[in-house]
Order: sequence, then C-alpha cells, then structure tokens
Amino acid sequence: MKHRQRAISIWLGILVVTALFVSIGLEAVAQDGPATPTPTAPGGDEPNRRDPDVYYGEPATSTGNAEWTVASNTFTSNFPNGFDFTIEASSSAGQIEAATVVWSHAPRQITRRSADFDPETGVFSATWPGIEEDSVPPWVAVNYQWRFTDSEGNTYNTAWFRGEEYADNTNNWSRYESEDIIVFVQEGLPEDTGQQVMDAMAAQRETYRQAWGGLLSNKPRAILYANRQSFAQWRRGESNPRVIGQTSSDWGGTVQVISSGGVVDPVSYTHLRAHETREERVIPLLDEKKKEG
Repeated sequence: MKHRQRAISIWLGILVVTALFVSIGLEAVAQDGPATPTPTAPGGDEPNRRDPDVYYGEPATSTGNAEWTVASNTFTSNFPNGFDFTIEASSSAGQIEAATVVWSHAPRQITRRSADFDPETGVFSATWPGIEEDSVPPWVAVNYQWRFTDSEGNTYNTAWFRGEEYADNTNNWSRYESEDIIVFVQEGLPEDTGQQVMDAMAAQRETYRQAWGGLLSNKPRAILYANRQSFAQWRRGESNPRVIGQTSSDWGGTVQVISSGGVVDPVSYTHLRAHETREERVIPLLDEKKKEG
C-alpha cells in the first residue's frame, strides 16, 4: 500500500510539473476597466516584467506638487466570498476625489476596483465579492496597489503591497514551498503529497531549463484538493463532474482534485510556460503526446 501511495505521489508531482507550464486559454479577469493586454516575451536587455520582483518592485510615484500621507492599510480574505481592502490616505492640496485599488495574482495580470470613502473614519474601502462575480481559487497571491487623484489633479500611486493570499479558512490546508513551486494540500491527501510534488519539480528543473531556456519567472502554485465538494466552492454555476482541474496564467498556477489514484491534468505546467514564452509549438507537441498516451 505504501509503495502504491508513493507511486501515486510521485506521479502526481510529475504531472503537476508538466501542468504548471501551460495556459488553458481562460478569459482574463478584469473589472471596472479594460482587459489587460496579452503579455509578450521581453526582448533584449529590457526588464523582465513577468518577474514579480521587477513588476511589483516599482516604487511609489506621484504627479503634481501635493504631499501625500498614507496611513494604515489592510487586506482581508473572505473566501469564497472575495476579499476587502482598506486604507487611510490624504493629500495636502485638496480632497481625494478618486481612489482605486489594483490587485494582481500574477505579474502583468491586474484587476481594479473603485473605492468608497467613509468621512467619519477617513478610510477608503473596496470589496471584491468572490464567487458572486467570478471563479478564482483559494491561495492565489494577492499583491495590490492603491491609486489616488485629488481635487487639484495631483496623483499618487503607492508601491505594491505584497505577500497576501486569498486564504481559505473553511478547510484545513498544509503549505509547502521550494525553489520551484508553492504547494497547498488539503487535509485528506497523503501526508507526503506536498513533498513529493516539490521533489518531482526539483528533479525536472534542468529538463525544463534545457527545453525552454529557463523556468517560469513567477513561482507557480499548485492547489490540490482532496474532494470535489471543496473544489466546487470556488467555481461559479453548475460544476461539470468531468472537470477535475483548472489552470490559468491569470492565477499563475493550477488547481486539481486528487482522488481515486491521483488524476491530474498532465499538460497544465507546459501551458503556463507556453503562455509566457509565446512558443506555439509547445502545445501541438503536447497534444500529440496526449494522443499517443
């Protein structure tokens, strides 16, 4: 039994490795604004804006002559019902007339929402309603930035606030992280699942480096469910019983139900890499391998 469990875990890890390099082509999420342009590969010596340290590392910026004050800010996850942002801010030149929060699960993929102001508390707040509006899985990264315009037309963009996650507090999870991947494993899966995925990623690291000239700029995430009931929590509408996973470059990762032998979509990893490099040859090659299998 232990041998079979170990084999399943290793197979799971290898499939997740394959999985996290391919975008399935889902529609990009965008509220209160135009859709984000499709990313293109950086050329020459230009900064790699798919690298989170580059994309989210830009300093605060401003236009005009105002002095801006930003006090406490908060992020609260309400999975599966979205999340809330709050912040206190002011301009020396006049009242703030427009406040927007912009958030991102992966570099170059953004969503924005206008904020409301409470004059009694001096707090700006914005809410995204989660499952009511869109299907976004738990444990994706939530990096965010506030943007303000005052009555005199001065503007201020904060630096990015990094490190938040769309935490699922309705289920029990274990979190694993290595040089290659971040893995979230729901309670009920074998205890060594996360470690096996990380080991498989490490074992395949040079294979992917040789195949594509490098690894993903943004460390991918694998969210692994033990049952379909929990998996359905974040998916809008009626759930197709044949769907056991979903991968998106918008999230920078893959979500899978692991049960009855550890079935995982075997091409998701390569799709994420193909989306980043725009190498269309990758997907037909994998399709042929699927046919052969």
